[in-house]
Amino acid sequence: MNTRKSLPLWLTTAFTATTLSVVVAILYAMVAVAFVALGIMGENFGTSRFGESLIGVGFLAICAGPFALVLGILPFVLVCSLAGVVLGGLLTALQRWHSVWLGLALGTLVGGVLAMGVNLALAPSFSTSPNDSTPYILWLLVPSILAVGVLAGAGAWSFRSTK
Repeated sequence: MNTRKSLPLWLTTAFTATTLSVVVAILYAMVAVAFVALGIMGENFGTSRFGESLIGVGFLAICAGPFALVLGILPFVLVCSLAGVVLGGLLTALQRWHSVWLGLALGTLVGGVLAMGVNLALAPSFSTSPNDSTPYILWLLVPSILAVGVLAGAGAWSFRSTK
């Protein structure tokens, strides 16, 4: 028995956004940690400090999980879940015209507004040096783009609950 059909549209959309955000956040955290580890090893390749960098990468692999969970995964899931509730409310209000394209457009709109707000609020704190934009790209820009994708996917997927 499928119980999701009996849930209200806003709740189904929020649940879908939460589920998608958990999967995307975990996958991105794994890729980002691997990217940082490869950067550490690449900087020290061919030097006398390469063995020390391998030890550092080992410690990074052990310690990155809790930090990624607290600083990356949980905030991403929380923000996407709240935006999913907003998106679900919009889709419920416009349910008469609800289609996959409307869900996709509204999800992209809500995600875009969210991404712009987060970038405007947090981007000044990433200005460490004008020549190094890696922290901004890894920890703010890419997750913002992923949030837009999650919410667009949740909006399009919510159409399945109204069939």
